[in-house]
Amino acid sequence: EFKERVKYADERFKEYKRKGSLTDRGIIYIKYGKPSKISRKQNDYYNKPYQIWYYYDIEGGVYFVFGDANGLGIYQLLDSTKRGERHDPNWMDRLKVR
Repeated sequence: EFKERVKYADERFKEYKRKGSLTDRGIIYIKYGKPSKISRKQNDYYNKPYQIWYYYDIEGGVYFVFGDANGLGIYQLLDSTKRGERHDPNWMDRLKVR
């Protein structure tokens, strides 16, 4: 299963010359598997794009927020409710268009 997750991450989450399994989304996918739900928000006049991955079967329900804070198509992990993962209650500020 681990090898299948790495293969999937490499195919789906590649960012520029970086293998998908080495990106933030790829790492989370490999660690926790397929999310229960993904909510995608495209960029608009006020905010850059982001995704929220929900996992309903971990710790009673957790989420991971990935945002393209630099506008380069690189989605960084900005916030999570999963114990031991990055937490930043002000993550939305990093996505504001200035």
